Amino acid sequence: MMNKVLIEVKLPSAGISYDLSVPVSMQIGTMTQSIASVFAKLSNGVYMASPESVVCEQMTGKEYDINARVCETDIRNGTKLFLF
Repeated sequence: MMNKVLIEVKLPSAGISYDLSVPVSMQIGTMTQSIASVFAKLSNGVYMASPESVVCEQMTGKEYDINARVCETDIRNGTKLFLF
């Protein structure tokens, strides 16, 4: 099993997306807050990180359980997510 997965995260409100490498042992909630914090800085104030930030799969809109670890989900290399 790999230690990290490479995902693409889009921030629709700012029109930006980045490829990120995340540890498979990380909880979704921790991953979401980390990504939200980075995107808040990169979006020049367009996006404001909050405790209610969520990541969703781009094709289906599926939200991930914040308590699950990345390795316990269907997130794999190449997965495309939205940050809201």
